[in-house]
Amino acid sequence: MEMELVVPFVSGLLVENGRVLLGKHPIQAKVYPGFFDLPGGKIEPCESVEAALRREIGEETGYTVKAFLPQPLAVFHFHRGVMLSTATNANTGLGICYVVKRWSGQFKGSELTNWGWFDVSLTLGLKLTPWTDYYIRCYLAIF
Repeated sequence: MEMELVVPFVSGLLVENGRVLLGKHPIQAKVYPGFFDLPGGKIEPCESVEAALRREIGEETGYTVKAFLPQPLAVFHFHRGVMLSTATNANTGLGICYVVKRWSGQFKGSELTNWGWFDVSLTLGLKLTPWTDYYIRCYLAIF
């Protein structure tokens, strides 16, 4: 039986006053250059999803997560090669997104560029990563 690598990742939907925090992948990025994305990243071996959420948001934004909804907003799965033909990441991915309710600290964006707070209802007009698009659509349908 052939085993396939599945890359688990977590995303955080930080929403404040109807606006969501997004950053853009640099043009020289290997995966989804120029696309807006939520803060997040790969879950490390033996790391809980919640710990990965806190770590990734801290690394990418400088924020300390204080509270998030106890259940994930949504789970996103994609099979390698079906997302974007120009992407260099050929792995299968499994993403989990949480809505972050409270955070503290000073914003210090890293990894992504052009960070900003965008009206959540207008974000679907942006060039979003497929998982970010999916998570925002789920958020708009539920909230």
